[in-house]
Amino acid sequence: MEHLCKKPFFLTDEDVLWVGNTLADMTQDQKIARLMYAPGDKIPFSPIGRMSAERVKIVQNSGFAAYVTDFPGDEVDERDIHLVAHINTLSCAKWDKTFGESYRACIEAGVLAVMVEPIIFPAYSEKLGEGKENAQPASRAPEIVTALLKEQLGFNGLVVAENMESEDMPYAIAAGCDMLFSSGNVYFDIGSIKRGLKSGIISQDRLHDALTKVLGIEAALGLHK
Repeated sequence: MEHLCKKPFFLTDEDVLWVGNTLADMTQDQKIARLMYAPGDKIPFSPIGRMSAERVKIVQNSGFAAYVTDFPGDEVDERDIHLVAHINTLSCAKWDKTFGESYRACIEAGVLAVMVEPIIFPAYSEKLGEGKENAQPASRAPEIVTALLKEQLGFNGLVVAENMESEDMPYAIAAGCDMLFSSGNVYFDIGSIKRGLKSGIISQDRLHDALTKVLGIEAALGLHK
């Protein structure tokens, strides 16, 4: 753990250029999404997955890491996701045909990373977890990160958690996130992760799996050479 703040487990913006697609900002009635690449353009879900998947291939064939963000998707709230916790109110069946279809298309295209946001998803928390009454933000919910993203959708790449407070970081790693965006003092964040390890919130197996995923994306980008 004393090396966690050093390479190869600590990456900065100088090491990796992220290129992302977002499947966020749905409207309540039409259930359509907007691509970050074209702000203001509304695109139905049917082609959005295919379009995003093609962009993933183009970006990664150029030697960069692509990611899709805002998992599991923001369904009704137009406020800034970075400032206010959001809720996806779709049913599991409706999500499978909209967000699920689009994320699956990107995963099948080989996207290297998925960014998970602190979006509460009651339907799948109830189906795969402990019930919607106890639904946690997705970035610290194992039923969303592990059961839904990794097992149901079959994602085996790097899971990145954004908008994390230091005290939430151990729970995010335990839920299945592999890399955390630090918005404060990285050494304070590392201290929080160490306390999570000592208390048993994070198992050694989960930590090793997370570090393996970080090494994997480094190798995919040729950063290990």
